[in-house]
Amino acid sequence: MRPVRRVLDIGCGEGAWRAPLLAARPGLRYVGFDPST
Repeated sequence: MRPVRRVLDIGCGEGAWRAPLLAARPGLRYVGFDPST
């Protein structure tokens, strides 16, 4: 299994998962998209 390096969060709202994910995986690339904001 390969390590997670990138996250595409569709429907992320205000990005509530961004901080916890970056804290758990400091080198992570996070992109969030929410069409309603």
